[in-house]
Amino acid sequence: MLTNSHGKIYFVIIKEPINALTIAGGFGTRMGIEIPKGLIEIAKDRTIIGRMFFELQGISDIEDQAIVTNARFFPIYKKWLSSQKLNHEIRLLNNGVRNPEGRLGAIGDMAFALNRLGWWDRGDLLVLPSDTLYQFCLRDFLEFSRKKNGLSIVINRLNKERIANRLGCISFRDDRVEDFEEKPNVPKSDWAIVPFYYYPKKLISKIKKYVDESGGDRKKLDAPSTIIYWLMKQNIPVYVYKTEALTLDVGKPVDVSLAQANHHCFIRQK
Repeated sequence: MLTNSHGKIYFVIIKEPINALTIAGGFGTRMGIEIPKGLIEIAKDRTIIGRMFFELQGISDIEDQAIVTNARFFPIYKKWLSSQKLNHEIRLLNNGVRNPEGRLGAIGDMAFALNRLGWWDRGDLLVLPSDTLYQFCLRDFLEFSRKKNGLSIVINRLNKERIANRLGCISFRDDRVEDFEEKPNVPKSDWAIVPFYYYPKKLISKIKKYVDESGGDRKKLDAPSTIIYWLMKQNIPVYVYKTEALTLDVGKPVDVSLAQANHHCFIRQK
């Protein structure tokens, strides 16, 4: 609160800086390839993760960026990053895991990265996937999330057949989550989670508490969405940014073919 020379009181809203963390700790065992999914080319010299970083470079609210990956893919990402002409440094973290059996899970990777980077109280947190193509505007998602006092997530309307056994499923009222299912056999709704998450600064410590309470249970740490139900049980609101724009989770070889055939839908011109 400030007062000017005429004695009028006015308020200045100070926004927290945003730190962006890309989760790339998976091994892509279903893909049958020796490179990380994030570095699959969907068009000449355009990778899945590169398309996302190109957009992030233009968002001034983002203060720091980092990628967390495993020991197998760390040198590959390191070589790729050194070849890119980015106007914002991206820190690369090695979680030390050398095989799929030892993976930390997405939530485990988040906690590892937050510890290593010291981001627990350094601003808001944007969590990003390394294997998802999308058409919606990240800046719009950030503007939506900045106005909320809980976790914000992206959801996309899809056929239930595409959600079943593969994607998290959300039921909501207005813009707040009422129910969540992780990869249900029979989805209750046609709204699927797209793995983009926005944590206000005050909520980031909840990630550590969740990991501690999980007791190392792989199922509770595997997907970044598994924390949603836990937050809701503590009466912490989870908000949905709705989009019907195209999204594609690249998890199987057929998804690569689909992405390459439709790359013009996802790649924005430099």
